[in-house]
This record gives sequence, structure tokens and C-alpha cells, in this order.
Amino acid sequence: ILREVNELSAEETAEALGIGVPTVKTRLFRARRRLREDLGPQLKSSLAETFVFAGADCARLTERVLARLNLA
Repeated sequence: ILREVNELSAEETAEALGIGVPTVKTRLFRARRRLREDLGPQLKSSLAETFVFAGADCARLTERVLARLNLA
């Protein structure tokens, strides 16, 4: 919460909690991973229809972009 919500630096967070900076970074990494694992299935199902693949439209757009970049 101190890092993500209150936007404290790792050093400020370490000082506030009385722990080392590496511990702050490790805990934040683990917390993010746990959130992804816990919320992943819920988010995946709720976002399934958000970014629907446009098939031929996507292919045409990709070809036009690559052509303008002289990569096609």
C-alpha cells in the first residue's frame, strides 16, 4: 500500500516499516504476483469480450502499417 497507493519510494517504505529495501522489493513483487494469480481468472472472464479479435480487419490494418513502415 505504501508503494502503490501512497507512492512512496522503496527507500521511504523501507524506512517506514523498519526493513531493508530488498525486502520491500521482494514483498511488492510477491504481492503483485499473488494479485495476478487471485484476480486473473475473474479478470480474464470479464475482459473476454472487451478486446474481440477483428480478424480480417486486423490483418488489413497490420498490412497497411507494415507497408507504411516499408517492412512488408
